[in-house]
Amino acid sequence: MSENQRPMHWMCAALYGHFGLWAHSLRTVLMLIFALMMNYMLVRSEGARVMNAGYQVHMGEMLFSYLHQGFNMIMASLAFFVMMSEIPKQVPYQKYSTLRMTRRRWLASLMLFCVLIVLLYLALMIVSSVLFSLPYVTPGGGWSDLERLAADPDFIYEPPYIPAYVTSSLSPLAAGVILFLFWTAMAFIILLCSLYRVPNVGIVICVAFITGSIVILVESIPGLILPDQFSTMDRIAARFEEHKLTAVMLSMGGWL
Repeated sequence: MSENQRPMHWMCAALYGHFGLWAHSLRTVLMLIFALMMNYMLVRSEGARVMNAGYQVHMGEMLFSYLHQGFNMIMASLAFFVMMSEIPKQVPYQKYSTLRMTRRRWLASLMLFCVLIVLLYLALMIVSSVLFSLPYVTPGGGWSDLERLAADPDFIYEPPYIPAYVTSSLSPLAAGVILFLFWTAMAFIILLCSLYRVPNVGIVICVAFITGSIVILVESIPGLILPDQFSTMDRIAARFEEHKLTAVMLSMGGWL
């Protein structure tokens, strides 16, 4: 079969090669284990908070709580950055791929691979969170805060489990979209630096992006805007006291 009859055969073959090199890296395996361990600690901490508060929460909103804060944002991102630091892996296969394909196709396959890895990593975090959260959730759907408010009007004076601006007007999917777009942008930065043979520079840049507000005292510099303030829905809401919904939508557009 000619290449014209199989227009996407080159993409599938390239993705298979990239994934094989990535999955068989010891660095990837160790960072996946590390991410799962950090996620387990996060779920245990969240479960303890729910039980101490005496809340009965549903699986969907507990999962939203993890996405809302980016799971364990710094640790999960660090594990992801280290996993992506070997893309493209500096092996003879890459030169062979560029000979078999054009440079444009080779680069397109790497960009699509980065997107797929972000989706895979996000799916892993979601699935593991669901499994770890099983002992702490109650059957049902919807927002448990609304159920508690309907049962006891005085609950309005208690701290809600899910922020009110979310339960009133925002889709829970927005939290996952922001996290996906942020990690994808970081993956492209690491890929760009790797193409110039300085992948560690890409990691340093990405780490600076997620720790900027910690390293720099943003309170002492009014008007300073840092990338990490737009990495999760939780941080966006903290940055913008008013018009949170508009800020979330603009942030998604900005990362896209």
